[in-house]
Amino acid sequence: MSSPIVRWLRRHDPEWYALHKAIKVSVVVTTGVAFGTLLGNPQLTLFASFGGVALLLFADFPGSRSARFGAYVGLAAVGAVLITVGTLVSLIGWLAVLGMAVVGFLVLFAGVLSAAAAAATRAALLTFILPATVPAAAAVTACCSAMPTSNQRSGKRSANGSRPVEPGIPAVTATISGRAAANSTSLSLNAAV
Repeated sequence: MSSPIVRWLRRHDPEWYALHKAIKVSVVVTTGVAFGTLLGNPQLTLFASFGGVALLLFADFPGSRSARFGAYVGLAAVGAVLITVGTLVSLIGWLAVLGMAVVGFLVLFAGVLSAAAAAATRAALLTFILPATVPAAAAVTACCSAMPTSNQRSGKRSANGSRPVEPGIPAVTATISGRAAANSTSLSLNAAV
């Protein structure tokens, strides 16, 4: 005799479709979050959790197993492009808004091409929305924080002349110009090797 929970599941999900989907999503998202957390990368954790939900829960492709696999590969390729574009437009607010309007229209309009394209619209939109709303500077700051920087300011000469960092060493040099009332700060990259 089966338990009341199993009987309820059999009545509402006779082919165990929802249960299989829930198990897939929970395993993939938990693995992605654990992997990102172990690496100490909050961006990876965020994208792994949303990516797993988008690909496995929001996208429901019709057809045989090979057709669904092809659709997932296509969605992953489109998602990679949309993540790149979303990251680039996230730097400027109005550009992100304009990009969302254009990408939203194109992705939703592409749904008329096939049933697989229509099934992928919500997942594809999420692959653009997340990077467009998460500032790219947060990821850039983490990777560039180990670069040597200079405390020298414009107008002061260092021991080696006008170069606060030796040639051949990549560094970010901050300079301050202007009067005390209206200072402006600029960064210059010393990438000459």
